[in-house]
Amino acid sequence: TWTPGGDQTERISMPEFSEGLKLHDKNGDGLIGRTELPKDSPVTPRFFRMDTDQDQQLSKPEWDRHREVFSLAQNAAMAIRPGGTGDVTKTHVDWVYRRGLPTVPSPLVYQGLMYMVKDSGVITVLDARNGKLIKQLRARGRGNYYASPVAGDGKVYFMSERGVVTVLRAGQEPTLAAAHDFEERIMATPVIANGRIYVRTDQAVRCFTAP
Repeated sequence: TWTPGGDQTERISMPEFSEGLKLHDKNGDGLIGRTELPKDSPVTPRFFRMDTDQDQQLSKPEWDRHREVFSLAQNAAMAIRPGGTGDVTKTHVDWVYRRGLPTVPSPLVYQGLMYMVKDSGVITVLDARNGKLIKQLRARGRGNYYASPVAGDGKVYFMSERGVVTVLRAGQEPTLAAAHDFEERIMATPVIANGRIYVRTDQAVRCFTAP
């Protein structure tokens, strides 16, 4: 099965709920509790999304719903031409790309190129017209990414959860221009307006302008 938010090489499978109970239901209550799952279970990091009523336990409907999601999901970036009716898979999908896909951040299209960043700081740059890979780079900020990239003045900014900002020179030959560690968690997407960039960390909102 495909892992939503991951590459096609990152795969997980979920057994039937009855089998899951045999494996994990230690107290015999017919539910799978968060504390009953081993830390290395592929369900553990996704538990909060699967537990729709937030009671710290997975019921059969919750388990079965996400088991179906994992079995059907195909994570991909794609370009779709507007228009058409019905199933337009073969007529309006211009290109599909399945590598280096982000888990949370939205992709960014800037000056004809598409920029994506996935957890661990892998930056993927595609030609937005045809989906061809331009380059892959490694951001200075490792770990997870929640903020979406933003761009301005020929640069693209990537913010890691750990608070490291990576600045990329945009273009057909993208290169790392600079990096800065705020040493504070960053979850929010920054905003660029009127020549300034606004960055919100856990501690403050900061505004920067070009010298």
